[in-house]
Amino acid sequence: MKPLPLSAIVLTYNEEANIEECLQSLAGRVDEIFVVDSGSTDGTLAIARRYTSHIAEHPFRNWADQFNWAADTLPLKHQWIMRLDADERMTPDAWRELGDLWPNLGEDASGIAIMKEFYFMGRVMRHGGHFLPWIRLWRRDRAHFEERPMDEHLIFSSGRVTTLKHPFREEDRKGFRAWLTKHVTYAEREVQALTGPGGDLVAPDLKGSAVARKKWLKQNVYQKLPLFVRPFLYFFYRYVVQRGFLDGKEGFIFHFFQGLWYRMLVDVKLYELRKNRPFDKAQGKESTLR
Repeated sequence: MKPLPLSAIVLTYNEEANIEECLQSLAGRVDEIFVVDSGSTDGTLAIARRYTSHIAEHPFRNWADQFNWAADTLPLKHQWIMRLDADERMTPDAWRELGDLWPNLGEDASGIAIMKEFYFMGRVMRHGGHFLPWIRLWRRDRAHFEERPMDEHLIFSSGRVTTLKHPFREEDRKGFRAWLTKHVTYAEREVQALTGPGGDLVAPDLKGSAVARKKWLKQNVYQKLPLFVRPFLYFFYRYVVQRGFLDGKEGFIFHFFQGLWYRMLVDVKLYELRKNRPFDKAQGKESTLR
């Protein structure tokens, strides 16, 4: 297969356990690969140099800021960008489908979503609402990430998004401890997004796009529920209603920690902020928290 006219961008930070498989899945399939690193101290960059000479370093503030910087600053040859995280890799079936689709995209095509096959502890999570399409290719002149610390979304100015049937694969090989540490950081960013100034470009709308519906449900259903109760309700929904129990022991661990423990961690951090917020003597009440 001839390399597609794509500029692939991979963001990295201490990803020596994952980066080689990611870059192997891109090599020879795309015209150019850019790695944007934020200060790795392991062997990430040594591995990356085997696959590309396009390596840039930029301080990391949040994911949206890092990717917007890369799309706006790097000397990309092509309008079409492909994004893969370091723990993600394209599959041969997905490449074949993309290659067949490419000549027939048309000028109105602005993005391509691909189903994600998520692996946890070596087992694919087929249930619990995690087999979903994720946008991994788009025209950079028609899309930009909204500036949020967490749960950033790609915003299109025009055009349509096509979805491939064959999945790409996500599998983090750093181990469970690193996974937990990552989610502690995610919880801090989510609290920042919930309590700080907004950078949303997608308005919550129950009748809108999938992203708009998700935001509406999160703001008008989940966030209206009591702290410390809603994580249990969400875990029940994922593990029982969406049949996460069918993913075996690995599924129980994943849905428990990502669906209950992580959501509980966010609530604990919100509760801590509310307990420590300053008292407004002029108004005789606690200052409000965004």
